[in-house]
Amino acid sequence: MTPTHSTNGAKRYRYYACVAGQKRGVRTCPSRSVPAEPAEAFVVDKIRAVGRDPELLRQVLDRARDAGAARAAELEAERAGLEKDLRGWHAEVRNLSVQLRPG
Repeated sequence: MTPTHSTNGAKRYRYYACVAGQKRGVRTCPSRSVPAEPAEAFVVDKIRAVGRDPELLRQVLDRARDAGAARAAELEAERAGLEKDLRGWHAEVRNLSVQLRPG
């Protein structure tokens, strides 16, 4: 589903529509469009429920913390790889500069 809207004069109607339907026709969608306001209210209510349930909040925070740690590990591995590449490029520049020196 993707957010979209239609207008009728000055009135704007927001809704979520099936992406496949927008690309390949409405018959390819497994569901109809959904009005944005009730869908968004439902999501906000669910998020608020997380904050009211200590155990659910702990679970959500644990998952978020784990996801953050995993992403940090990925970024650290990427940083290490980039630093290795940079050291290689520095060595290549030094080698080329030696070859270019007169005498």
